[in-house]
Amino acid sequence: MNFSVLNWLEFLILPPGLLLSFSVLSLLCLRRYKKLSILFLIVGISSVIVLSMPAVARNLIQSLQTTQPILTTDINFEAPKTVLVVLGGGRYAQAPEYDSQDEVSPATLERLRYAAKLNRELKLPLLLSGGRRNANATPEAVMMNRVMVDEYDIHPIYLEVQAQNTHQQAIEVKKILDNEQIERLILITHAWHMPRAKQEFEFNGVEVIAAPMGYLGMGSHQINYIPSAAAMAISSRALHEHYALIWLSLDH
Repeated sequence: MNFSVLNWLEFLILPPGLLLSFSVLSLLCLRRYKKLSILFLIVGISSVIVLSMPAVARNLIQSLQTTQPILTTDINFEAPKTVLVVLGGGRYAQAPEYDSQDEVSPATLERLRYAAKLNRELKLPLLLSGGRRNANATPEAVMMNRVMVDEYDIHPIYLEVQAQNTHQQAIEVKKILDNEQIERLILITHAWHMPRAKQEFEFNGVEVIAAPMGYLGMGSHQINYIPSAAAMAISSRALHEHYALIWLSLDH
C-alpha cells in the first residue's frame, strides 16, 4: 500500500476526519436505516468530545513517552564510534519575520537546543537529518545547520538532506553511518516520537541510544474532562504515532 493511501486512511479514521467519516456514514444510512444513522452520528460526535478531554489526551500521549531521559554518565565511550543524530521536526514555512524565508519549526528548535546541550557534554560529532518539501525548497538539515552554527556556535559534521519522513531518515542516515564506519548513534527527538523513530533505525541495523526530549502532557491543574482544542491536538498527535507504529509493525 503506497504512502498516499495510508495518508487518506489516517485522515478517515483519526480526528478531525473521524467526525467527517461518521457523518458521511450517517447520511448514507439516513433513509433506510434511521437508527443506525443516528448511532453513527452519536459515535462520531462522542469520539471527538472524548478525544478533546485533557485526561484522555494526557493518557494517550504518555503511553508513548515511556523512554526515560538519557543519563550521559552511563554512556560507555569505549564502545563503538558514536554520533549524535537530530531528526528534523518540520519547517516554519515562509516566515514573515524572516523575509518570508522557510525556517525551522518550534519543534525542530527544541530538538536542536537539546542537541547543543548533549554536544557540549559529550563532545560527540553531530548529524542533522531532514530533507526538502519540494525541489526548490531548502533542505531542513541545512536550516538546522544554520541555527547550530549561528546561534550555538556548534558545527555539525554530517548533514542528511534527502529524507522526507522518519522512515526515510533511518535509511538515509544509515548510509552515512556505513560510509563513515559509525556503528552507534544517540538519537534526539521528542519523547512521543521516540518509540517509532528508534524502531525505524533499529530495523535498519543501527545500534540506538535514545535521548528523548520535549515530554508533552496536560498538567494536573487542567480540568480533566472539559474538552479543549489543545487536548484535541495532543490526542491527534498521539493517535498519529500509534497509527504509524501499527503500520511499522505490519511492515516488519
